[in-house]
Amino acid sequence: MNEKLMLVTLLHDVGKILLRAGEEPSCELGQEFYKHDRLTCDFIMEYLGREYVELFKEGQWKIADYASASERMEARTLGKPESVPLLDPALDVQPHEDLSKWDEESRWYPVTYVNFNATPHTYTARKRAKAQLNYEGIHETLRTLAEQAKSIVDPEALLETYDFIYRTVALFVPAAVYRAIPNTSLYGHSRLAAPLCVYDQVRLLVVDIKGIQKFITSARGEAESSKRLRGRSFFLQLLQRALSDKIADVLGISVLHNISFEPGKLILIVHDDLKSKVDEVLAKVEEWSNFEIQFASSISREKLNVRDIKIYDEKSRDDQFQKALQNVFKSLEIVGRPTVVEEVGVDYFGDIYPASRLVKTKGVDGIDSLTAGEMKEEDKISEINLISLIVGHSTRNLKFVVEVMYKDGTKGENGYRRIGVSNEYRVGEIYIEPLNVGFLLVQQVEDGRKGRDEYETKGREITALLQSLIQIKKESAKRIRIFKVNDTMNFIYPELTKLFDKISFGYITLSNYHPVDKQGKFISLDDMANYIALGITDGDKVGEVVTRLSAFPGRLMTFSSLMDFTFAHIVTSKVNEELKGKDNVPIVVLYSGGDDLAVYGKWDDVFDLLVDLSDLIVRILPSISVSGGLLVFKKKFPIAFAYSFAKEQEDVAKKERNETGGRISSNIFEKYTETQVNPCKKPNMTSLTWDEARRFLMYAEELSKTDLPNAYLYKLHHIGQMIEECEIPGALVSYAYLNARNEQVFNRIEKVTEGYLLKYPGEREQEVVARLLKFRDVINMYSLLARTQS
Repeated sequence: MNEKLMLVTLLHDVGKILLRAGEEPSCELGQEFYKHDRLTCDFIMEYLGREYVELFKEGQWKIADYASASERMEARTLGKPESVPLLDPALDVQPHEDLSKWDEESRWYPVTYVNFNATPHTYTARKRAKAQLNYEGIHETLRTLAEQAKSIVDPEALLETYDFIYRTVALFVPAAVYRAIPNTSLYGHSRLAAPLCVYDQVRLLVVDIKGIQKFITSARGEAESSKRLRGRSFFLQLLQRALSDKIADVLGISVLHNISFEPGKLILIVHDDLKSKVDEVLAKVEEWSNFEIQFASSISREKLNVRDIKIYDEKSRDDQFQKALQNVFKSLEIVGRPTVVEEVGVDYFGDIYPASRLVKTKGVDGIDSLTAGEMKEEDKISEINLISLIVGHSTRNLKFVVEVMYKDGTKGENGYRRIGVSNEYRVGEIYIEPLNVGFLLVQQVEDGRKGRDEYETKGREITALLQSLIQIKKESAKRIRIFKVNDTMNFIYPELTKLFDKISFGYITLSNYHPVDKQGKFISLDDMANYIALGITDGDKVGEVVTRLSAFPGRLMTFSSLMDFTFAHIVTSKVNEELKGKDNVPIVVLYSGGDDLAVYGKWDDVFDLLVDLSDLIVRILPSISVSGGLLVFKKKFPIAFAYSFAKEQEDVAKKERNETGGRISSNIFEKYTETQVNPCKKPNMTSLTWDEARRFLMYAEELSKTDLPNAYLYKLHHIGQMIEECEIPGALVSYAYLNARNEQVFNRIEKVTEGYLLKYPGEREQEVVARLLKFRDVINMYSLLARTQS
């Protein structure tokens, strides 16, 4: 492992930030270096020291720099580097093309640092002239974080911490501007270069976690169902982090060798065929989880020459990285198969597990807090369900996640306890036995003290709290990683490095909101409303975009990191923004990552949030569209079935989508036909565009505020049903007669629905028929709103 060379490679272009911020260099280098290289030299000298400067001067990083660089073009530049924003990496721009025509396209990102407290709209793509550039703010943030990181002496910990520093400051900075298409970010380019710099030849080793959605939604029974659902979702995020760290430790490589940002997938850059070692680790996790978690793995057969992972253009086309990535995913194989070799038992929630994996609740610290005292001492619970309870209970107002990689011969435990001077914090602790890795989930308890900042994460109190945790764990820890929740700016605590040198800092993003009742108990899924919804979304044709971009590794890393940022950071930030100032909204973000999103709760709140999020996602990632499925159901309905049916609705939306964008389908939507030539010819459409869905819900909400007669609306629904059954003449006569007798009612509905319903006679018959078919969706929503109770 060569963390020092990797860190130099990660920071090899940091001088571009300094140059664009107006700094002048003082470091003297040879003629083969550029002005920004001299500024990189200055930065490395100030914050890392002479040993790192010498590594930089040796230039071993240059091969990896070229391999992950932007494609160059034989054309004029777009302007001064400090005035050019980042172009959408998935925009299919070919070399040698004049980019000036793209200026009016909304495909340029503002150049700024990542701040969780900034409004999500800060990061939406826009026209080039409106994309602001904030190099001064980036420069200031970079130096502040670098100064704090000076206290870290362990090279591996320093490298991991700088990965997060760079993610904050360089995610939206174009890597190259001069005679280059500015569609590769400085972070994406440098993050890929870091693991490439230590090898002449590489292989790609892929690990795929199978059945993620099934694992998350397999929480059987009603007791603590909402908490366990949320817990299983976040636990998978923690498991992937622990798995990446453990595999890196076993293989003797850095965690930065994993170049995947997608939940459920690891893509490791390695030198030798190490698949068997990785499979040994994966098999142990599968057995420990009773095969609820399964893996597939694969490794590229032939090595890639790093020197030959070239920029791909019209003159020189070397797409070996693209072919290797495609082939390794095609050759994925399941690691292990479930077997029953020991006595089994049934836990408190009705799950069947090996008897050796059942834990007596009597011995679990804090079990009464986790289950509100509902479990008896003789009850048993599986390790997976216990971990899900702990994690789910700890996510509300979660402040820190502390990962502990234990030394051989030592181990962690599972439990939940109060800590802090005034017991104002609680810590949920989980232990993943086959990886010998544990997590401490530090949660702030709401105490109602006047003037206390809900997101307070500064000061001596926090430092003392973390110091006490490190004191407890440092003797048994091989390595400690501290992740601050939802804070990309203030996540480094220099004082802690005095207690333990192998400690790194980073951040983690997740929605830490969950509604509670008056006693502070988590509201269960069934108590959120009598009509609940599970809504899911998925990016359309993301696989095609990734396949196309895999010929440009630096652009692929940029796109992947932006997608991770959007579905993790932006979705979480938007949810917090929507819930701010509102009291106990019955809604929970189950998971958000990769290109997937799942939300559950009161049906209309879920619907409304899903529409808002889909719109925001597309504005940040304009190269993709989003399709969704929404299942509305009554309480006591199994959540696993609800997810399966919501997935079917999402599939319907994807099949019915066209080039105009994504759609949403739901079991409360009625059939209609898109063509108006013969409306009664087997209505074959169900889904709506996101804009239609937004408007229809708004119409239903406005109608529910009026005193309009229900009988009129239900008669309209019946007329729509007649049309679907091809009784069009009779339906139109009924519609004309209904409105003739209820002219004032029709006028009021016409006003509320912005003229959506048309008069008949008087308008084109086919248009009237088409709208009556769709208007049944509005009436269904209206009816549900009237019957929904929180």
